[in-house]
Amino acid sequence: VRAVARFRVLVKNRHLVLRASAPREVAGVLNLRATLTDGRARKVLLFLDGKRIDHDTSRPFAFSWNSLRAANGRHVLEVRATDRFGRTASKRLAFTVVNPAIVSQAVADGVWTVETGGRVERLELLVDGQPLTTLTAAPFAVPLEGLAPGEHTLTARAFGPNGSVAEASLALTI
Repeated sequence: VRAVARFRVLVKNRHLVLRASAPREVAGVLNLRATLTDGRARKVLLFLDGKRIDHDTSRPFAFSWNSLRAANGRHVLEVRATDRFGRTASKRLAFTVVNPAIVSQAVADGVWTVETGGRVERLELLVDGQPLTTLTAAPFAVPLEGLAPGEHTLTARAFGPNGSVAEASLALTI
């Protein structure tokens, strides 16, 4: 007696598809989610300018990246997923970091001038820790009147999108 075994093999060689997106400009914290279709990922890696900065091994594959850790300018985040069969998919996301920055500040002829960089929504100016004024548009300049003789600390605080803040102080002697 001869036995014949019959069976059917179904091979699914579907590609791993990864979806992720980022805005063109980033300030503060960027929340990023990697969505995968046609496969079950074991891990998702996050790279900034080619350097691995984070990973996630369970759904939902979500990352929270603080752009204050990078210099203002062009950057690339890459999200790379690997499934249980070793297949990989990646998505590169190019963007520009535009965190607020205090570039320079000076006092000349009784006027305090602050130069900023990145995206600044408002600038708070403090004298010896006390609010002097808030400005919402450049040029950022304000007269310093009525300061008593002695040492003073001038602090410029720039606020950008998503809660990003930059601060710098300047010592002034009158």
